[in-house]
Order: sequence, then C-alpha cells, then structure tokens
Amino acid sequence: MKPERSTLRSYARISTLLKERIATGEFVIGARLPPDRELTVHYDVSRPTMREALIALEVEGVVSIRPGSGVYVISKHPRLENAFNIEVDILDILQARRVMESEASALAAAQLSAVQLKSITDHIDDIRNFHEADDVVGFKHAHRRFHQSIAEASGNVAVTSAIATLWNIRPYDSQIEMFTSTLRILANDKDFAYYNEIVDALRSGNPDNARIEMRNAYTVIIDLILDEMESKAIDTARKHIKSKRDLYRST
Repeated sequence: MKPERSTLRSYARISTLLKERIATGEFVIGARLPPDRELTVHYDVSRPTMREALIALEVEGVVSIRPGSGVYVISKHPRLENAFNIEVDILDILQARRVMESEASALAAAQLSAVQLKSITDHIDDIRNFHEADDVVGFKHAHRRFHQSIAEASGNVAVTSAIATLWNIRPYDSQIEMFTSTLRILANDKDFAYYNEIVDALRSGNPDNARIEMRNAYTVIIDLILDEMESKAIDTARKHIKSKRDLYRST
C-alpha cells in the first residue's frame, strides 16, 4: 500500500470519489456500499482513512452508517457541498463553535426529552470506549456526535445546520493532531468530566446553566491549545537562537 502524504487529503479525495459513484447511480439510494476492507483495497488507502471518508459522507447526509450492518446510501445530494474546501485557524473554529453551541445548549436544556438525553449520554460511553481502545478515529467521531446530538436537541433546524457546517470546516493540517491530542489529554486528566458536566447542566433544565457549562468547556479546550501553541513557539525560538549562537561560535 502506498504511503499517504495526508490522511485529511486522502479521506476528502475518497469521499469525493464515492460521491461521484453515488451521483452516477452506481450505488443507488438504499444500496449498501462494499465492506470497508474491499474499499480500502480498491482505493489503496488505510482503514482509518476509509473510515474518515465514510464518516464524512454520513455527516454530509449521503450515507448512513449502521453498526453491525453496513453503510447505506440515503441521498445523492450532500447537505454540505463545500464543507471540506475551507481551511481555517483552529482558534477561529473553536470560538465560533463556543458561541453557537452555548446557545444550542440553552435551547436544548429548555426542552430536552428523556430519549434525547439518553442519546447524548450514550455518546459519552462511546467516547470512553474508543478512548480506552486507542481508536482515535472512533474517538473523534464519537466526540463530534456528542456535540451534534446536543445541537439537534435544540429543536432548531437552522442552529443544527449551522453547527454541522462549523464542524465540517477543517483546521490547518498542522493543527489537526493538536486538537485531537488536546481532547484526549482532557479525557485523561478530567476522567470525562468535560462531557458529564455538560450533561448535568442539560439535565438541570436550566438554559443559563447549560449555556455557561458549554462555554466553559470550550474555554478549557481553547486555553489548552493556546498553551501548546505557546510552548511550541518558545521551543522554535530557542532552536533558532541556538542555531545562531552555534553559527557565531564557530566563526
């Protein structure tokens, strides 16, 4: 199998190719796509890359991933046609999500049903299981579904669609791993309190509590990423000064 220069570019390319096959009718609505192992061989990519591509198609509303059954075509028309053609600084993305999802949480808290609450808490179990299994792709998807389930519970289609779009705006390639590692560090340090505290605020039925808790959760993530950026900047500066010092000492 050929090495992949960028998992992100690879999965975006594969999702585009699969959408083309669906659009031309090769895979009709209701049809089940070939198994992952066949698709990975056909497109000469790794299984994690193929899983990312299928998750991208599910987010765009093209397929439905049914655990234990397969991946089924549900539409020929992606909801978010240009979502993967944008690259934005991760801090801008997180700031926008913090604003939108705080209000979505407030709306959800005011009308959350028992079924919706169970769906949201089930995602926490998925997050924990994927994290413990060191399944990074599954962890990222479960984390996303946790947040999007809250958006869906807001009952506002426009808010839900806007948040889905924000989740599909990708950060710069150099920031993707930073964001994922930050989430996993947070899961370890807080023992999943990040998620449980949000759920407790939703369960309280108090919109203000839910709004504040979601905002606080994103603030923690932003602060951790800023700390890492600062650390890397300092390390880069030190290496630069050292190279200068070594140069002048050798002449």
